Amino acid sequence: MNLQMLAAPIFGSLVIVVALSAPGLSAAQSPFVRNDAFDFRGVHASFVGAPGASGGGTWTPDYFEVGIKSDTDFRLFKLRVRTGMRMVDWTVGHVKVDMNNDGTWELETSAPEAIASYTYPEPTGLSALHTVRFQIEFINPGGQRVVRWRESTVTIFPAPRVFATADNDAFIQVRNEDPTNKIPILVVEGFDPLNDKFPEWYYILTWDLINSDLYPAGFEVFFLNFNEGGADLRDNASVVAGALEKIHAICPNSEIALFGLSMGGPISRHALANSEHDGDAHHVGLFVSFDSPQQMAHTSPDLQDWIKAQDPSQGAIGHLQATLNSVAAKQMLRYNTYDPGHEFNESFYNQLDALNGDGYPHRSFNGAISNGNFEAKWGYESVGRHLMTLKINEQLIKDVPAVQLDCGAGGLMSNLTTRRYGDIFNIPFFHVWYDLEITFNPVYIPTWSALDLQDFDVNDETGDIDIVGTSKFDDFVVQSTSLMHHELSQASRSKIGSSRFPV
Repeated sequence: MNLQMLAAPIFGSLVIVVALSAPGLSAAQSPFVRNDAFDFRGVHASFVGAPGASGGGTWTPDYFEVGIKSDTDFRLFKLRVRTGMRMVDWTVGHVKVDMNNDGTWELETSAPEAIASYTYPEPTGLSALHTVRFQIEFINPGGQRVVRWRESTVTIFPAPRVFATADNDAFIQVRNEDPTNKIPILVVEGFDPLNDKFPEWYYILTWDLINSDLYPAGFEVFFLNFNEGGADLRDNASVVAGALEKIHAICPNSEIALFGLSMGGPISRHALANSEHDGDAHHVGLFVSFDSPQQMAHTSPDLQDWIKAQDPSQGAIGHLQATLNSVAAKQMLRYNTYDPGHEFNESFYNQLDALNGDGYPHRSFNGAISNGNFEAKWGYESVGRHLMTLKINEQLIKDVPAVQLDCGAGGLMSNLTTRRYGDIFNIPFFHVWYDLEITFNPVYIPTWSALDLQDFDVNDETGDIDIVGTSKFDDFVVQSTSLMHHELSQASRSKIGSSRFPV
C-alpha cells in the first residue's frame, strides 16, 4: 500500500490525514458512464390560478395568473399543458404556447393534456432567462368565449457533462470542461421521492457558493441525482459509492470533497463508512453533512395521520401518502404514520451507527452544518399552539397543533406555502382554493440530530439545548438564529470556503 500524507486547513484548523490506498472499484467497474443526452427532468407542468383569490366567486378571466412549476432546466424544456379546467363559471377551452416569445406557437391544443417541447440556445453566461407566452381561451356555460394572454419565465443553464447508470441515477459536472487537475466536490441531493427537485433546488441553494467561492478557488462541482429519491438509504449509498469512483477517475489528482444535503448526509456517511468497513477506497478527504438527519427528522405526527386517513384518489393526497410511505421517509422520520413502531427508523440508524466501529468514516475529515443553534426557536411555551390550519374555500378542514419537536432547537421546515390552487383536492371540473395557514415554520432537523450530539441535554421547560455534549463530527457549524432547512448562510459558506486541498 502507498501512504499519502495530506495536510490541509479544513474547517478552520490544520488537519493531518494519513490516507491508505485501498483496493476499491476500478473506474471500469463504476456503473456511471458519460451520457450528455440524459434527460433529468422529464416534463414540467404549467398551471392556471388566481392570485390572492379565496373562494370561487372572485375569479374572472381578467383575474388570473399562469405559471410553470419547476421552471429551470438545461436546453431541452418540455411543458405539460392542460385544458378543460373549470374556474368558477369559465372553462379553459383552448391553449396556445409560444415557448420563446418569438411569435411562433409551438403548441396549439384543445386536448385535455398536451406537451410542448423546445430546445433553447446554450446560454453564454451562467444562465439565461426566456419568456414563455400563453394564449388561453375561456368558455362560459352560455357559450361566450374570451381570449387572454399571460407570460411566464424559465431559466436555462448551460449544458453540463452528464454521467448516468443503467438505473437512471445520474450526476452532472456543472461546467463542461476538462476537470483533470481540479479539486472535485460532489453534492448529494436530499429527499426527492418524486424526482422533481433537480436541478433548480440545488442550483439555487449553492449558486453563490459555487460561482463566487468554489470555482475561483480551483474546484470542480458535481451534483448527484437519485432516480429513486425515496428508496432505501442504503441502496442510494451504493449509488454514491459508484459516483465517487467515477469522479476519482475523472479527477485523479485530488481527494474528493463530499457534501451531503439533508437526506444526502446520512446516505453519504453510510457510503463512506461502509467503504472503509469493506476495505475499499472512497477517495474522500472532506465529508460535510448539511442540516442532515444524522439521528432523525421530524414532521408533525398529527398532520401525517390526517394525510394517511384521506382518500388517495383526491388530488395530491395520493402523492403525499406515497411520499410518507417511501422507505427513505420511514427510515429518517422519528415518527412516521406508516411505521408507528419505528422499525424502519431504528433498524437503519442502529445499523449505521455500528458500521465501521462508530458509524463514521475515519479516513476523511468530517464536518457538520446545522441550520439551527442551541436555543429553541419558538420555545416549549409554543407547544399546543396552532401550527397550521388547512382550509378549503375558507372552511376549516384541519387544525394542526404544535408538539415539542416543532418548537425546539433546529433547522426549520421550508416549502410551506401559505396559499395554493387546486393541488390537494381534485374535485372534478372545479378547482378549489385551499389555504394552508402557517402560524410558524416548525423544526424539521433538530440541532442535536444534525450535529449527531452525544450526551446532550434539552431543557424540559424551554426546549434549549443546555448541555451540548460532544459531536461525532470533527467540527461543526451552528447559526446565530434558526434558518430554513434549505438556506445556506454566510457563516456556513465561510466555514466551507476555509477548506483547501492540495492539488
